[in-house]
Amino acid sequence: MKRILIALIFTVLVTFAAVAADAGFNVLVYPQSNEIESYISVFFPSRTPDPEFWAGKQERQSRQELKKLGESLVSAYASENQDKISSASRLIEDGVSETQIPATDLDVRLIDAGKQVFDVNAMISDPVLMSYICDVTDADLVVMPVSDYLQGFLHLSIYIYRNGSDSVELIYEMISKESDRYPVNSALALAPLFLDEKPALVRLEGLAAGTVVEIDGKVAGSLDGYVMTTSGRHVIGLSAQGKQARVFATDLAADVVSSLDATMNDIRYSGLEITSDPVAQVTLNGQKIGHTPLTLDNYVIPSSLRLTAEGYDGKTIGILSDTRKVSVSLKPMWMSDETLLKEEKDEFYAGFARSLLIFGAKIALSTFNDGNNKVLGALDGIATGMLTVSFIDLVGSLVDYYRQTEYIAP
Repeated sequence: MKRILIALIFTVLVTFAAVAADAGFNVLVYPQSNEIESYISVFFPSRTPDPEFWAGKQERQSRQELKKLGESLVSAYASENQDKISSASRLIEDGVSETQIPATDLDVRLIDAGKQVFDVNAMISDPVLMSYICDVTDADLVVMPVSDYLQGFLHLSIYIYRNGSDSVELIYEMISKESDRYPVNSALALAPLFLDEKPALVRLEGLAAGTVVEIDGKVAGSLDGYVMTTSGRHVIGLSAQGKQARVFATDLAADVVSSLDATMNDIRYSGLEITSDPVAQVTLNGQKIGHTPLTLDNYVIPSSLRLTAEGYDGKTIGILSDTRKVSVSLKPMWMSDETLLKEEKDEFYAGFARSLLIFGAKIALSTFNDGNNKVLGALDGIATGMLTVSFIDLVGSLVDYYRQTEYIAP
């Protein structure tokens, strides 16, 4: 009777309960494709949680959670410990809750299959296998980039499987003569899986490195100058360090790759005072412009300054913002001479050892000399002189050593 009761409780809970689902959209790309994964992570960072998807995800999460809770309850009844039974029952009651569709978009997360290996040919033809793969990997969507040869040419395809579906879909294919890389326009075939509207892919020609692209006031991911958005009219904003910001409106066609001029003019800066010790040759972005002191006008950001002087180590400085003054002290080349540094260090330690030895000898002579032994007295005097000379030599070697390590200027 007890077993029947446990089974009945577990069955009822799995059938009717609902628990909060993990608010994320998990995508498994298998076999792995760097291009496809890059397109998904950059172009589709989030996904709208439509009711159909959310209902399926919520049901799957509920079953997984309730399975764990049911196993805990079965274990508690098997132990015949009333405290454990009460605790497991409370966990099940606490786990039962109704959830609403999230008000915000779901984060798109790329997951992996771990150490599990699957037969790709079986995957694209067996929805039952795909359902199993989704269960073991917690994938909401499986994207399968498949390449093979067709009449001597490379045939590239993309299949997809939505968790809970009864079929595998072919969404993209192309014939390539040379490369096995998926071109960026293949992202248009992936777009309907993440966007509610018709997609539009934009190639921003002349886009400066580090440019922040905004579409209708929201930052958009850029990959090799390409940006994914939706068709229709949009306001595109461009901003980058050292560049004059641009904002323009444009109409974008659906399901095609459009090209737009994204070049930006440099911002010019003036009044940068450059000084150095000693006087140095100044090179700006690889071009010699004179000697210090000088004032730099009409420069752009970022820029690279290189200061050099004969007999001194050069120094490079990056100008990354509007700067008014740069002052540089160059160090002599001998300071960076590792051989000389070792010699000075060895000389210091050798002098230190000599001083200790002579100091020890003087203490011994002073101990045994009672003032009546002229030989010991003479030796003690010699030791005093030698200790004085050794100490002076030690101070000199210490100064040379610290000069080499830049603590004292030469």
